Amino acid sequence: MDGVSKKLFIIAGPHKTGTTFIEVAILPSYKNITHQWKSKSDTLTDVLKIKQFDKVSVVNEGICGHYLFNYDNRDTIIKNLYSLFPNASIVLSYREHYRYISSMYSGYITAGGSLKFHEFFSLTNASFINPESISFKDIHLEFKKYFKDIFVFNIDRINENKQNFLCKFSKFLNEESPDLNSIDWTPKNKSISSFWLNSQRMLNTIVKPKYSHLKSKRNYLSIPLRSVFFLRTSIYHHLVNLFRFMPNIKSSHFSIDQKMEVTEFYKKDLDYILSVDSVVRNHHE
Repeated sequence: MDGVSKKLFIIAGPHKTGTTFIEVAILPSYKNITHQWKSKSDTLTDVLKIKQFDKVSVVNEGICGHYLFNYDNRDTIIKNLYSLFPNASIVLSYREHYRYISSMYSGYITAGGSLKFHEFFSLTNASFINPESISFKDIHLEFKKYFKDIFVFNIDRINENKQNFLCKFSKFLNEESPDLNSIDWTPKNKSISSFWLNSQRMLNTIVKPKYSHLKSKRNYLSIPLRSVFFLRTSIYHHLVNLFRFMPNIKSSHFSIDQKMEVTEFYKKDLDYILSVDSVVRNHHE
């Protein structure tokens, strides 16, 4: 069976919106769907080689771009995707914007960034992330230009009604809904503590990050590559990681007032994505 006739479900992200949870906890519950794990080197190419099942799922958030990189060609990527898999069904996830941005910052620090949060994101000053570049509406509309079958959901609201989400998602997949109790609903990428985040950020200021464009206006030590690796892994595993998931001190980058400002700034975007939310919309119908 080729890629055109095979039913393909693409979990397209974007990053930091619960795609790992869907891949690890939800998709394995559907026995009639074979899943191409995103740890593979080229998941979409490998999809064409799968012949065992008629239904295939794949997680590839890179289609939506990545918040650490400049993806101005997302429409071209989606168009090319459509040319390969015109009958694919798309799964898009989203979060409230302040949660999304906070998760982005944690990912930025983990990747080697050293900017403080207000340097990473700001509504009033120049920052690493351009606030205007965050738009779930734009992502949805770009997919909608080519694909008819799109499932949209908010990862943070699944726990409000797990059964409803499972029923709607199963209907989208045209599969029988799995047993609610057979799924591990715990988060797969747990929140990290403020201590770990600040410790990692300070460590990042003295060694070069993995990606060169993450460098900030700081002086890095000229440490040989092997020494950098040894330094980072030693501190990370023997000290910093001990505090990574310390309870009751999880990182919170926005004050209450800042959360309100961010929510107001992205109100139109959130209103739009709520209007196309497959779980919320279908639940009220």
